[in-house]
Amino acid sequence: MKVSLALFMLIAVVLSACDWDDIKSRRLKSARSGEGPVVIGVSWSWERDPDLLWEGVTLAADEINAGGGLLGRKL
Repeated sequence: MKVSLALFMLIAVVLSACDWDDIKSRRLKSARSGEGPVVIGVSWSWERDPDLLWEGVTLAADEINAGGGLLGRKL
């Protein structure tokens, strides 16, 4: 019980130290200004073949970037 409580408190402290609003505002500013790379999210079951996912994502990003990116911005 003591270990679980200590672990929970440690996680709570670490998460409270993260400045999520700053990250969100920087991404929003970058998106609105049209500057910097385009950040994409990918969802996949890591229990399946994670190498296959990573290979596909990097291949697609490399092909898009080689063609000039997305609206002139790199992925």
